Amino acid sequence: MLYLKPELVEEIMGKKELRFSTPIVYDPKLARSILMLNDAVQRRQDEAECSSRLYDLVQLLAEEEQPSTLRKPQDGLVRKAVEHRNRY
Repeated sequence: MLYLKPELVEEIMGKKELRFSTPIVYDPKLARSILMLNDAVQRRQDEAECSSRLYDLVQLLAEEEQPSTLRKPQDGLVRKAVEHRNRY
């Protein structure tokens, strides 16, 4: 189980609240993203890797409800992780 602090999700989403249209979501891509973030946290990967996985997960969560409104995180480490991911 992962608990994402609402303040952190709002920061990544640009202060917009995340809403779900249904209580249960069947999405293999989303499930894979959750598992990848959980794995990075459990294996104590570096903060940049975990931040990148978190950004990917929140981006997937936001896609259906708010397409293309996700903004780049302001935190320098998260921004570097996203830039690093985009290069490779």
